[in-house]
Amino acid sequence: MRLIPQYDVIDSPERFTELTWEGLKNYAGNRGGMDATQSAAWASKNLFQAQYGIAPIYNMWNADGAQLIDPATGRFNSGSCT
Repeated sequence: MRLIPQYDVIDSPERFTELTWEGLKNYAGNRGGMDATQSAAWASKNLFQAQYGIAPIYNMWNADGAQLIDPATGRFNSGSCT
């Protein structure tokens, strides 16, 4: 019997980046009053900004958010990092 439940974990930096982008997009839509296109652009712009997103030092791909995340799907664009 486990006393502490076993939780799902994020097992890749790509998935963490997707989830961070999604959170930023939701923040822009809910708090900023932006529509879906505007909030996706804001999320991409702020993905690697320390104030809202991931600290730039953790950008191992050396690319901006617009290159890493497809705004239509919210999924990591792995072809852009090679």
